[in-house]
Amino acid sequence: MTEDLAVPSALSLLRRQLLEGASRADLLLPLRALQMRGMSQLDLTVQIERLRAVNDATTDDEEFEERCLTVLDLVHGVTHDSLVWDAAHEAAALLPRAIGREELAGATTHALVPSDLLPPRATPDETQVVDVAGLLGESVGRVIEAFELRPQRAAIVRAPKGAFTSRPAAVLAFPDRLIFEALASVVEGKLDDALPEMVIWPRNRTDKGSATYTQRVVDWQSAYVVKADVSHFFESIDHSLLAVFLTTHLRVSTVVARAIEAFLDATMGFRRGLPQGPLASDVLASAYLLPLDLRLAESATPYLRYADDYYFPVQNLGQGRRLLQRMERWLNDIGLALNSEKTSIMRMSSFVEGLEHHGVHRLKERLVDERRELLEQAEDADDAAGILERTGIPDDTIWALLYHHSVTIEDVFDQLVTGNAEEFEDVYGYFFRQCATILRRGDNNDEIPAVASLALECLALLARTDVQLPDRDLAEVHRWFPQLTPHVVEYLTRGTHSTWNLSVEYIRSMLTQPTCVDWVDAWMCHAASKLDPTDFPRDELRSIAQDRQVAPLTATEAVRSLAFHQQLEELDWRQAYERVGPALGSEMLFAGLEMRERAPWLRLYLTAAAAPGVRAILEAVESRE
Repeated sequence: MTEDLAVPSALSLLRRQLLEGASRADLLLPLRALQMRGMSQLDLTVQIERLRAVNDATTDDEEFEERCLTVLDLVHGVTHDSLVWDAAHEAAALLPRAIGREELAGATTHALVPSDLLPPRATPDETQVVDVAGLLGESVGRVIEAFELRPQRAAIVRAPKGAFTSRPAAVLAFPDRLIFEALASVVEGKLDDALPEMVIWPRNRTDKGSATYTQRVVDWQSAYVVKADVSHFFESIDHSLLAVFLTTHLRVSTVVARAIEAFLDATMGFRRGLPQGPLASDVLASAYLLPLDLRLAESATPYLRYADDYYFPVQNLGQGRRLLQRMERWLNDIGLALNSEKTSIMRMSSFVEGLEHHGVHRLKERLVDERRELLEQAEDADDAAGILERTGIPDDTIWALLYHHSVTIEDVFDQLVTGNAEEFEDVYGYFFRQCATILRRGDNNDEIPAVASLALECLALLARTDVQLPDRDLAEVHRWFPQLTPHVVEYLTRGTHSTWNLSVEYIRSMLTQPTCVDWVDAWMCHAASKLDPTDFPRDELRSIAQDRQVAPLTATEAVRSLAFHQQLEELDWRQAYERVGPALGSEMLFAGLEMRERAPWLRLYLTAAAAPGVRAILEAVESRE
């Protein structure tokens, strides 16, 4: 077996076969062994060229030279039986030397963390999978050690980022997600030690929140603050440069660095870009900026970094401009550039004011001022009470204000602007309705970002209440801000019986009249999985799963919801599985674990159609049972 040959043995065998005139098939044996042991195409070429040089200097054997040229053809992919050098094969050869079962078992927790960009798994088997973390590492490890695990191409979905922008979210097949997190764990410890203390996040994959760095910026008390944002950061990361940075700045082994490079090339399908969503990407992204961090630290430049956002204290505009020019040069050196729209020099006073009176704060103030003007025009206390009631002010507060005079109107309005107290939950219903009104009017585009932020704040609070938003207003806000879909889903599926019927109707309407935005429609299919069995839209989801015009992520989520409710049929599965690709297909197989006993046809897919890594997961689950 080729995998039994170590590098020295394989090199010796190759030299002997060249001398003895072995056949092409025999020559391939040591070549494949060397490839599987991590030797690159260049490494093998160098070895053969050395043998040719020795032959030229000594015996000048023409037959030996001819056999060496044949081997070079096999190495460089000239013939049909040549070595395969695509990134997936290279990764399969490098992974056994880069990570072991211990790293895989330790990475399971991170691999199971849902992406904040994509719908979470809605499979009852999730708890079971968490319980078999060690077994997952063992089973996937066996596949890696047999050189059989080739990373699958990631599925890329455009996730809305703002009202008119989006970013690429990546879905990795679960075995690949496990491998990616294991590779990042090798880098993580070295990275945390190497990063200057000015880097706030990511450190140990724990987000400390923006408050940590914003307060430190304020503490500088400089005249100006420079904010530098990297343009298209995750999409621009060069895999080869990343591997170089890992070896030179972090002393990561060459094998691990090459494995990461090959893995990323295989899963992304390009030489650039990190998959957005997995936690491992945060670690590698921070490692990519380490050379810039070290340059800043060596030049004694005070700064703070949070992800790819840099902040600098400066005393005047000229100093700020010179600093940005230097940043632009240094970023260009590593294939990056500044985002001109998000890079700025601002007065410290403006920075502080922006923290204290951000867009949402100002929008709330304007909405409250409108109510204040109405109150000033009220004819009597009863008229004022009606205005306050329509604003969502609780009855006890209205009585305290108008009849007991134990609070002032300024006290009440200040609390509405500065707080999010749940006793004012109806006020947030009012705020949300006003957001929809502003959007319908369409007369103040400058307020659009603040409206999006306020709508998000309202949805987050109202998801914990019984307050029912009008479908018309919810649909208007949802149409304008598709990036709020996860929060719309959380609000719709909050499970309060008084509002459940309206939520069911909204979800059904979104399934029957989809937006044709894959990410949004997929989230609505996920929302359906949260419904009670009596309300579950089985027919709508089956139609989505079988429709070949439906986008891949949406089809996958329809299948996962059907599997969650034990309503999945073979036709639904087959029509979707055949078109979604390997990464999303892996997610469908994962979701089908719970149904395998009730659906013999599904067991066939799990054991025969799945990639080796997914079959390893099935083996781990069954070994636990």
